[in-house]
Amino acid sequence: MADRLLELGVYVIGFSFPVVPKDAARIRVQLSAAHTREQVERCVEAFTIAAREEGLFSNAATGAPAIATSVAPKRTMRAWTYSRQSTQDGGHLTLSEVPVPRPMPGELLVKVRCVSVCGTDEDLFRAKFPQVQDGTIPGHEVFGEIVDVGPNVRGFKLGQRVVAESHYTLPGYPEEGILGLWGPSVNGEYLRPLNGGYAEYLTIPTYCAHVVPRVLNEPSFFPSLLEGVGNDCLVAKYLFDNNLLGDVAVIGCGYHGLMTQLFARNFGVKRLAAFEIDPARMERARHFGADAVLNSGAPDLSQQVDAFTDGKGFEAVVDIAGGSRKVFEQCLKLVRDGGALVLFGLYGDPSITIDGFTLNDIIFRMRELTFHHEGKRIHVKGITGREGIWPYLIDTVATSPEMQQKIMSLVTVMGSLDRLGADTLALDTTKTLKRAYLPFPS
Repeated sequence: MADRLLELGVYVIGFSFPVVPKDAARIRVQLSAAHTREQVERCVEAFTIAAREEGLFSNAATGAPAIATSVAPKRTMRAWTYSRQSTQDGGHLTLSEVPVPRPMPGELLVKVRCVSVCGTDEDLFRAKFPQVQDGTIPGHEVFGEIVDVGPNVRGFKLGQRVVAESHYTLPGYPEEGILGLWGPSVNGEYLRPLNGGYAEYLTIPTYCAHVVPRVLNEPSFFPSLLEGVGNDCLVAKYLFDNNLLGDVAVIGCGYHGLMTQLFARNFGVKRLAAFEIDPARMERARHFGADAVLNSGAPDLSQQVDAFTDGKGFEAVVDIAGGSRKVFEQCLKLVRDGGALVLFGLYGDPSITIDGFTLNDIIFRMRELTFHHEGKRIHVKGITGREGIWPYLIDTVATSPEMQQKIMSLVTVMGSLDRLGADTLALDTTKTLKRAYLPFPS
């Protein structure tokens, strides 16, 4: 137990026989008036964690009233692990029993309370990412409760509920890793990632943990969704910070397109046009802030755009769809001279470049540049991640019950996490836009 307390950042001395009588082993820690209240509380927390792990904590023995605790005495847990080779059922997920992770310095152990499934994970489940290593536990949209802390952790307490940021860093590596997907790249090879949240527990660095107020709580709202919509909030904040609040176009009305519309309205965009070719998506877009929903393939699209923008084109075009040269060329046609093109949707064609940079490079490195196209001067900004957006994101959603309802309206809560594998095999993506799960059953 003394060794565990040392791991938790508390210097103690263990005394046992023959220094003290048999069966009277004890642990000594020294406190002084120089210690702050926070340090004393941290010491008490560490003793509580270690005692519960060793099965020494007993409410009956102390006479204290029973209290709820989420600290896990168990050593193993259920988790979905990934394999590149398909399993017997044709999928790539296996329900496994694995050790409960122990938080290292600067890390938190989080008990999973809900998860949501990102579109990237939906692709992973179909083996579209060869760089993801066998045995990885996926899942990077996670909300849970802190049940243990590693050494040298400050500013977090047991019982706090947090949502995880999926992007993390490692000292000495310029690229980021993503929870449950891949670590930083080294000479084209990806390091093994930190495991994700399709499990009972996960560990995350403290800088990836964002405390969520009680008003944002499952089951009425799944805070794990904040990680996904953080990208869209960042796009909307970019429009706000750069005063691009006039006529704005959003290309693509999938999940991120709808969320971008929702946040853009919240940040003050005055007139918003959504572009899509799928009829069902076009209908959804009418309920998420768009003043006009235009069919990207309509033969009279140019006339419709001229009517909406008084012939000026759009002040800002947000490319959520990405994918093909045709989409990129349409974005260039829609933006006005002196306007901005915000790139978010990824492109698989490396031959599409701006000033020698591929579009994906512009997005992942969040480059900002200006170029000329057919007589127009266009400012380009790549956006990804959630850097600096979390306080705005949490406050914006927490203070708007209407926004919470709209975010949840696109989500199908599938049940508990033990269903993830079977649901993945039977999933109808035309009916399920976004899915989410409660924890594994007790």
